[in-house]
Amino acid sequence: MKLCINLSLLLVLFVAVSATAQQANAPTAQQVVEQMFSGYASYKTYLDTGEVRTVYVENERRRTVALPFSTAFVRPSSFRYEFRSRRGESEWEQYLIWKEGETVKSWWSIRPGIITDRSFSMSISGATGVSGKSSLTVPSMLMPSELPANPIKALTNLRLAGEEKIAGRDAYKIEGQDFRSNTTTIWVDKQRFLLLQIFEKRKVTKSDGKGEFEVEATTVYDPRVNEDAPASKLAFDVPAQKQ
Repeated sequence: MKLCINLSLLLVLFVAVSATAQQANAPTAQQVVEQMFSGYASYKTYLDTGEVRTVYVENERRRTVALPFSTAFVRPSSFRYEFRSRRGESEWEQYLIWKEGETVKSWWSIRPGIITDRSFSMSISGATGVSGKSSLTVPSMLMPSELPANPIKALTNLRLAGEEKIAGRDAYKIEGQDFRSNTTTIWVDKQRFLLLQIFEKRKVTKSDGKGEFEVEATTVYDPRVNEDAPASKLAFDVPAQKQ
């Protein structure tokens, strides 16, 4: 009996020591974010598909808006970004930003014509709000010298809030505050330090100034790096009838 008790105590002690050692060896939130930024700034190629899903909550009613997007990038300057927004039951509006060297083009299906007189930073910032920030967050990590503003870099009071699985991948869960003190949570792949998910929750004052509503935004990414990027992923493929 004493032997069993002693073995149990040793097991408990071993588990406690192991947990303490893991905590001691865990990186800080700042270290994780810095390694993530360093990786994105060095990848030869980057491909992703994802979605910004925004839920508007008012008087216990919920309205959801989904914005699927994709990004393709080949260093130093081949870039294509697209997001779509629902129009009606079965149709989508489309927004494209394309770059090859110094040439920049953008196109939005709700406006006529291809825009060629904007800088890359102006094209990205013009889509930031309507895309749920997906046009800015990753591209500004891939090309920080051209796009110095980044919503993750702007977060303060970063802390490591644990570890979770996102889409089957082990990820660091990190929390920080934006400039309005709203909490933003990001999940970063433990193995490759790739951004997998962002969650933001905030309250917004109504346009008439009477009351407010809640906004919950979840952005998910399926990133791939340093793989061959097919030419089709980098094409400025505006539908001919909509140019």
